[in-house]
Amino acid sequence: EGSQEDIAIVRLYRDQEPGSFEQALGSQIEEWADTDTPGVIGVSDWGESPRPCAVTEFTEQTLYERGKLTPEEAVRTALDLTASLAQLHQRDRIHGGIDPHCIRYTPAIFGDRPQPVIDNVGLIPVYRQFDNPASYTDPRYAAPEYFTEAHGNISHATDIYQLGMTLYTAFTGDPPYEGELADIRQQVLKDRPLGLSPDNPELPGGIGEILAKATAREKLARYETATQFH
Repeated sequence: EGSQEDIAIVRLYRDQEPGSFEQALGSQIEEWADTDTPGVIGVSDWGESPRPCAVTEFTEQTLYERGKLTPEEAVRTALDLTASLAQLHQRDRIHGGIDPHCIRYTPAIFGDRPQPVIDNVGLIPVYRQFDNPASYTDPRYAAPEYFTEAHGNISHATDIYQLGMTLYTAFTGDPPYEGELADIRQQVLKDRPLGLSPDNPELPGGIGEILAKATAREKLARYETATQFH
């Protein structure tokens, strides 16, 4: 870019059916590129042909790959990601598919702490129109509204829920649910993660109450905004 050189990632997205899918995904990638928000992976270029693609800033491992974080690092990660989500929502963007796989880390340079950043902004809802959403987002972190319209549409409240479940894994090292897709659906709609309790020592200092509110089954019981969650 000009006289500056940097490492980038070129992503080729899985193609579905020609025409409408490519247009929808290309439009969403363009909107993601236009977001330009701290804490969100930057997109420097994109295209629709011969396959949907995007050129993004370089990041390394995912939150899922890092597993359980120390309590201090988990709290710092929670503060970083809720702040990033608040800024994303202030731009009137909905992610629609937050899970530990879409939280990535910037490289550690000269001893700096790697920063968690949000990936794939708005792409999962596009894929949901054309294919099984479980192929693109981890259903263990999906909000109830992913499984039934009785809980409403995908919205800002969905992002709050799914980031809450993602942070649950950062603190505990465990996914909120296990099993086949049908079992997970039943648990999400009827049960609560056993470890999501104020008595869990891995959720110190009120973290259990915060995550329980963020991941309430009913939207109206969750934090009204990501800023409140932060």
